[in-house]
Amino acid sequence: MSKLQLTSRHVLLRYLSGALLTRVLFCCCVLVSLLEILALLEQTTPILQRHLGVMGILDYAAMRVPFLLSGALPLSTLIGALLMLTQMTLASEMAILRAAGLSTLGLYKYLVPATLLLGLAGVVLDDQITPLSEQALAAWWNRTDPSPEDGHSFWFHDGTNLNRIGYVADGGNILGTVDVYVRNPEHMLSKILHAKTAHYTKANGWTLYNVEGLDIDLKGQKVDRLDARADMHGRRLCGHMILFACHRAILPSPHPQLLACCVGLFPPIPAPAFSRPGLWSGSYARRPYWFCC
Repeated sequence: MSKLQLTSRHVLLRYLSGALLTRVLFCCCVLVSLLEILALLEQTTPILQRHLGVMGILDYAAMRVPFLLSGALPLSTLIGALLMLTQMTLASEMAILRAAGLSTLGLYKYLVPATLLLGLAGVVLDDQITPLSEQALAAWWNRTDPSPEDGHSFWFHDGTNLNRIGYVADGGNILGTVDVYVRNPEHMLSKILHAKTAHYTKANGWTLYNVEGLDIDLKGQKVDRLDARADMHGRRLCGHMILFACHRAILPSPHPQLLACCVGLFPPIPAPAFSRPGLWSGSYARRPYWFCC
């Protein structure tokens, strides 16, 4: 293969790849903009009611972009490819390429690198960027909630134990109305713990406040009230995950969503408290599972 032929191939590869990528990017921007406008029409009023102002609207729009982008990228790739081929046909570029000896299979080969690049971008977006942005959006929405106690309660299980959280506040740093139902290996209730609130700090982890409880003796068939405590440090509420149901009161989304935060899967400093160590039990460190609300 001569140097001239090699150069012409590189020029054609750059031209076709650039034409496809620019049109996909254009279509993606249009679709994301339309979806962002529809989302802002629904959420602008709640954001302004929280006195977040224009910066709150911009923060919401920025954290929402990765989710919208991951959904719009596949459709944008299809529309962008059709738009590129249509424009090349109307401009007689396809006829020129055919007259130069380029087959349909050869045209597809020149589009493979750009297609692989778009696929890689979609995988990174769905696997890395979108989950973190949705997590940050849920924490921000909950942190700015003026009345978190009106939020959605949820249940999760830790082995044989059942746990109930009344509401989540301060982006996951405060839990309200914590109930822990301890069950023995035979799944019989043996102890009940109730705390009014639970607060997270980097120094002490999770601390339960105003703790009360009942101790159930199944053999003696009696129930004893546990000594009330003002606080309880380091009480572990669950194993490998904590799960809460996100709906309009927590996360601005038209559909209920489940947000699960796994130990070690998110950076410890930027992530909210519910994804940092303190709630987790070491015995479940390598036992991932989903909880149901």
